[in-house]
Amino acid sequence: EFDCPEGVYETTLLKAETYWNGTGSRHFNVSMQDQLVLVNLGIFLAASGHNLPLRRVFTNCVTNAQLRIFFAAIVDNTRFSRV
Repeated sequence: EFDCPEGVYETTLLKAETYWNGTGSRHFNVSMQDQLVLVNLGIFLAASGHNLPLRRVFTNCVTNAQLRIFFAAIVDNTRFSRV
C-alpha cells in the first residue's frame, strides 16, 4: 500500500525474469485497488525471454488515500521491480 492523495494515478509495473530461463517457472496474479489486472502472468513468456523488460501501465482511481497493489503467487514467488 502506498499513501497518496485522492485522485487518478497512472501506475507502471516494470518486470524482467532474471532468474528462470523458461516458461512455466514463475506465474502470479496482480491486483490494484482490489481489481485483478494481470492473471497468471508469466514474465518470461510475456517479455519473450530471459532478462528482457516487461512494462505494464494501469490507471487507478484512489478514493481512500491509499493505492493498493497486491501480488499473489501461483507458481514460485512473485516478482516486481519499481523505479
